[in-house]
Amino acid sequence: MRNFGIVILLVVSRLAVVAQSDSTNVVRESPGTTTVVIVQDTSLEKQEDEINSLSNSVSNLDFGGFGAFGMKSSHFGKTNGWMLGGVGGVSFQHKFILGFGAYKLSSNLTFEGYDGDGNMDQPLSFGFSYGGIFLEYSPKTSKTFHLSYPVFLGWGKAKVFSYDNGIKGDVVEESKFFTLEPSAYLEINVSSAIRLYGGAGYRLVFLKEEMKNLSNNNLESFVLNVGVKVGKF
Repeated sequence: MRNFGIVILLVVSRLAVVAQSDSTNVVRESPGTTTVVIVQDTSLEKQEDEINSLSNSVSNLDFGGFGAFGMKSSHFGKTNGWMLGGVGGVSFQHKFILGFGAYKLSSNLTFEGYDGDGNMDQPLSFGFSYGGIFLEYSPKTSKTFHLSYPVFLGWGKAKVFSYDNGIKGDVVEESKFFTLEPSAYLEINVSSAIRLYGGAGYRLVFLKEEMKNLSNNNLESFVLNVGVKVGKF
């Protein structure tokens, strides 16, 4: 009677599977011996780790860097304004981003208020800028279209200027502030190095000093964001 020996091998690691990624089970037979080799197919896991894009280029970096230019539209009091700026930082494992950034009000916003000399209903202009830490979590960056969840924690300064014949004058009052802005973006992987994004968030503001013409409520607002990221993700 023939003697049969059965040897079962442990599941091979991902590196060993590269040469045999098309197989899940391989059976080899020789006289008097049967050997069963169980191979795990990790091709699907590899595909999930790759960053897909509209250009069909892919990226497998677990660590990278990027720069981004962005525009923000929001209300300041009763007036809408645009802020321009950007962030730069590093990405980890295709999901996490840590960076630093800055934004500044680019619109020339005017209103009427207290001019610092006891006069009310005077023409005034407004300045607003901040910089700080940018954090982002993107659970599905391997998808061409995916969501991301950034948070900006910043420090800045709000200023009120006198305003006459279209020209900003002296500073009437100013205050430093802390801001917290959580958002949600829809991102598009145009290529392995370029991403477009758009989304919305809400800006919270905490003024350090009390101001006659501005308050936290005047500066807090829903924010619309659009921009582009360029780098190695």
